[in-house]
Amino acid sequence: MALRLKLDMDTVAEDFFADTYLLGLMTIAKDYKISLAINRRLGLDLRLKPDLEIKLHRRSRIYYFEVHEYHDYFNRIQYYLYHNQYQGEYLLPEYKHLDYLLLIRGEGLQQQGTTPLENVLRTLSEVQLVVSLTDENISSRSNLVF
Repeated sequence: MALRLKLDMDTVAEDFFADTYLLGLMTIAKDYKISLAINRRLGLDLRLKPDLEIKLHRRSRIYYFEVHEYHDYFNRIQYYLYHNQYQGEYLLPEYKHLDYLLLIRGEGLQQQGTTPLENVLRTLSEVQLVVSLTDENISSRSNLVF
């Protein structure tokens, strides 16, 4: 008799979203341009990480969503820039109007908040809209877990 273990994705998502902020970005810029603009303005080094690419199976097709990553080891903060759309399918279908999702993880983020970061992102000419998202209101948030 084989023992089968089942992974509880709700628990995994809860752990993944502990100490995180999620921002939605609306832009017409390509991923490399928005990544470069964010890097220049914030002093980050977001880079495309093919090994973090999210693969979703929907309607008998496979969809790939790119993820850019940067680790600030000094401040213990991680930045992930997700592309929300791929060939007409969305990583977070409830936010079809958003082109990118910026996930910020780190200890102590609750005290700092993201308002200063949001204000800086709003000044980018490539960005049309910046929205703060709460992970509790996202029904498909497990799609962001890699």
